[in-house]
Amino acid sequence: MGTFDAAEVRLRLTDTELQVLRGVVEQLAVLLGELPTPSTSDPLAELVGPVGPVEPPADPALRRLFPDGYRDDPAAAEEFRRFTQANLRAGKQADLAVVRRTLEEAARGGALTLDAQALDSWLRVLTDARLVLGVRLGIETEEDAEALAERTVGDEAARAAAELFEWLGIVLDELVSLASGHLGG
Repeated sequence: MGTFDAAEVRLRLTDTELQVLRGVVEQLAVLLGELPTPSTSDPLAELVGPVGPVEPPADPALRRLFPDGYRDDPAAAEEFRRFTQANLRAGKQADLAVVRRTLEEAARGGALTLDAQALDSWLRVLTDARLVLGVRLGIETEEDAEALAERTVGDEAARAAAELFEWLGIVLDELVSLASGHLGG
């Protein structure tokens, strides 16, 4: 599926695979857009984060992408979220922009070519996509993942999501393998 050299990783994807990945990226972008953004009209908030409380996202998938920093201390978790959520979101959006750009380049040139920085963005975006799908599919343990095929019988939408979850795992594994060779060289 892919190769690496000293400067970049190359992954060959079909037009259909590129189209699926574009859809995944767009869906993640929409999901991130649902995360409330505190007002930044306050100069202090621009420097240190929002002054008031920052609630955890209502959507379980967003909670998985932006987990509490302190599970046993709600006040500390809120404070952590206040200082980190905007930067985490901006980083995820930047990663999505890199993946979009490289997908467009691949659509024109046939192969996906990633330098080390783009590869890191791809790994983070694919991981985020699998986390979201995992939440939507009710995967909390390895046993849940192993039983996924049986749990989605008769539900075409869930079956398609499960197949996408599996396929994204294959692509992620391939990129990690390529990156290991790339980084080890």
